Amino acid sequence: VGHRDYQKPYYCYNCGSPYPWTQKILDNAVELLSLDDELDSSSKELIKSAIPDLIVDTPTTPIAIAKYRKGIANAGQIIKDSLRQLLIDVISETAKKTLFP
Repeated sequence: VGHRDYQKPYYCYNCGSPYPWTQKILDNAVELLSLDDELDSSSKELIKSAIPDLIVDTPTTPIAIAKYRKGIANAGQIIKDSLRQLLIDVISETAKKTLFP
């Protein structure tokens, strides 16, 4: 098995909690959102609640994609670009193809 085939897990298979590297990504996303004065608090919450289901494919990933799109629509360009840069390598292929084609 080559190293290229290795998929780093983002959540514990036993308890479902995020691993420290996943939690850091989630925390960084929340911090980025807090910097955006153009987004209201409900949009920020919508995005925050969507991100965990964007990282791994789950039955709720399509809903998370819709939430993220709706929430991010009014964000400033700097925040949009920064979140894209933060998430592009960690979100699921399904989410990546839809959100960042």
